[in-house]
Amino acid sequence: MTSRERILSALRSEKTDHIPLLGGFIVSSKHYCEIGGISRSLFFGDPARHALEAYRALGVDGLILLRLPARKTGISEFRNMSASGFFSYAKRYRSPEDVLAHVDSLPSPPEALERFDLNSWRRQLADGLRDMQERTGEIVWMPTQWDIVHPSFEFYNVFGYENYLEFLVRYPEAADRFFGSTVEVKRAISSIIVEVYQELEIVPLIHIGTDICGKSGPVVSPRFLKERFFPHVRRSVEPLVDAGFKLVWHSDGVILPIVDDLLDCGIAGFQGFQWEYGIDLAAIASRRTKTGEKVILFAGPSVSSTLPFGSRQDVREEIEHIIDSASDSCILFFLPANDILPDTPTGNVVEAYTHAREYGG
Repeated sequence: MTSRERILSALRSEKTDHIPLLGGFIVSSKHYCEIGGISRSLFFGDPARHALEAYRALGVDGLILLRLPARKTGISEFRNMSASGFFSYAKRYRSPEDVLAHVDSLPSPPEALERFDLNSWRRQLADGLRDMQERTGEIVWMPTQWDIVHPSFEFYNVFGYENYLEFLVRYPEAADRFFGSTVEVKRAISSIIVEVYQELEIVPLIHIGTDICGKSGPVVSPRFLKERFFPHVRRSVEPLVDAGFKLVWHSDGVILPIVDDLLDCGIAGFQGFQWEYGIDLAAIASRRTKTGEKVILFAGPSVSSTLPFGSRQDVREEIEHIIDSASDSCILFFLPANDILPDTPTGNVVEAYTHAREYGG
């Protein structure tokens, strides 16, 4: 069974020889080098090639991202953003009213669509897909489309947390306009993705989403999201949903309070589970999509506890718990919860993929 056959069979709820394995969250040259058995200098001679060789060694079926680290060592391979870069918003946005002024200056949705070069975007998408699928070969390239096909919610680093969240609370109608300002562009992009993916025979499984939740649930009320945010998500992704594409939503934190609202938008599955917050995977796995199908889950061991700090036995036990809890009630793909940072032992990463393949058979 080829990787493509395994992924497509899983999407049809057919039996496979093992659950499909996904990659994309390795961020460190350390892991690429140690998995591939090469030196750092050799890796940086052709990072994309050697990163893909590492993923082949892990036996992944599909790849949602290809993160290539900078040549510099240290903190840049954890999160490539400086403190000064994160706080740069303060030069422009000092209050919720500054955010409001920005929103009031935005073009209307039809005007935004008129200004957007859809033909250029289509060419870049098609060229990028062809290039990467040629590079990945037998690994199925299925790139994430975070915030590409729907409005984003993550504007914390643009406006600042306090400015942004206070803006949402004080000016809910303006927030509605803000989320809707790009909806016609996003909807057009969704239609283009349908056309290009079908033309190039790309697997119609797309990882999307935007961080909305923390350890206590959504950072704003579920009611606010239902009234002001999700209607724009629904309209934006409608061309994809109508064409039968499967959309898997990423969100860190406790997502259960908004799972049903996302399903109502046409979302087919979820990813990003943080077990340290007491996530009930079985409760999410038992949900059904808007059309009554099994949900799709991308799930794997915690990247903030088990993978970096657990033993290999801990890694195996967490994988077994995930598979035992979800594989019979949903369509399960293996993918670690988020970025695998440099302090994670490479042996744990290899063990995770090896055991997921073996136990997931």
